[in-house]
Amino acid sequence: MDQPQDFRDHVEGLREYAPEPEPHANRFTPFALRDPSEIPPRKWLFDKRLISGHASLTVSPGGLGKSSLMIVEALAMVSGKPLLGSAPCRPLRVSLWNGEDPQDELERRIGAAVMHYGLTADDIGNRLTVDSGRTMPLCIARAIGGASVVDQGQVSAIIEALQASEADVLIVDPFVTTHQVNENDNGAINAVISAWRKIADVTGIAVDLVHHSTKLGGNRGTSEENGIAQARGASALVDGVRSARFLAGMSEDDAARVGLESPHGYFQVVMGKANLAPKPEQAVWRKMESVTLGNGSGLYPEGDFVGVVTEWTPPDAFDGVTVRDLKAVQDRIEGGDYRSSDQSADWAGVAVADVMNIDIGEGLKKAQRTGSQNAGRSRAKHLLNQWIKSGSLRVEKRKDGNRDERPFVIVGDPVTADELANCSTLNKCGKTGAAGAAQNPVSGCRTTTPPFRGVVRRGTDGDDAAPPQPIGEVEL
Repeated sequence: MDQPQDFRDHVEGLREYAPEPEPHANRFTPFALRDPSEIPPRKWLFDKRLISGHASLTVSPGGLGKSSLMIVEALAMVSGKPLLGSAPCRPLRVSLWNGEDPQDELERRIGAAVMHYGLTADDIGNRLTVDSGRTMPLCIARAIGGASVVDQGQVSAIIEALQASEADVLIVDPFVTTHQVNENDNGAINAVISAWRKIADVTGIAVDLVHHSTKLGGNRGTSEENGIAQARGASALVDGVRSARFLAGMSEDDAARVGLESPHGYFQVVMGKANLAPKPEQAVWRKMESVTLGNGSGLYPEGDFVGVVTEWTPPDAFDGVTVRDLKAVQDRIEGGDYRSSDQSADWAGVAVADVMNIDIGEGLKKAQRTGSQNAGRSRAKHLLNQWIKSGSLRVEKRKDGNRDERPFVIVGDPVTADELANCSTLNKCGKTGAAGAAQNPVSGCRTTTPPFRGVVRRGTDGDDAAPPQPIGEVEL
């Protein structure tokens, strides 16, 4: 059956937007070497991630907090304040577009973030525009007759709107709502991301695209393993941007290591691709805080509670641990037969926990222990392992009561009287590897006290320091 005339007209109209082939009169440009000091610097706008004239990508499982993260970062950019630790080069003009939420929901989220961070109308000024895809759709490509067609008219309209608003940054949340092509088709997605790169290039703004991860990426504890490859659909999307990061929810094991009873509400922000700047050596952590808007009335007296992303740093297992604590642990170890295996009833971690007054739920199975007891057990294990690595404790194999050879924990380098007198708090393991070693080249630890048993054995150099690893790989 013939298609209606108006439909054929619509298709023909869209085809007019398809890019025409470039003429074959290209001429290659001779290179003229100039003094590097005369080359203009890259125009970084925010967090060594957003750069003028380029597109970036944020990949996240659903329900983790990506939209709240984008809102708080937008507020940091327009206010010029380091709400999450990073400040923009100057107060920026930001266009925030959300293709899923209605306008009033966006107002709730922004209002909650403003309340939490104590921002005012003057902090925002006229530098923020906020739009919902429900009232202003931004679809720039469609599949027509088996082909993917970019709507050049819509692309031009977006460019004109951004130029009129003098925006520095455009946040598109999520990317999937800006096209109607097969997201698993590399050719189709390449055309879409090319259109967004064109928008960034023509306007000189930074485009920040937000994208969903695969279902596997939503499994806590696996996102950091999958990395940026967890991005849903065609690889052309990740390949087509200058920088890409991914969000990974905290796992149950991670929560236990840092003393949390539940991992919910915590996630990592990890750079997965950085073409123009080095990747940060470690992921940063974020925490969702609940904020009440105080807008209760009538049938809804409690009003709304809204999640707001905040900066969060995991606690360090060595916080508050002193040399005298280590001396007490050494005395306890020396007075008994303690095993290195945490499956043993005579595990050395029990001695560490007892001396440090850490509740590890001794005698209970994991399922019987509380979240705080599991966290305590992880902390005791971490302290024990670090002291073994530093040489303060050692593992030796010897026969047990049944004449079976087993690994036992014994005292290594004993704490000396001078160490007790001169160092009250143990050095913390340098979390940034070489950077930590630079602050204390002997121990690789961030400290101003004499080098002492951080991770590296005394007498070795910083090259032996443990390499930096995310929380999922190193017990904190």
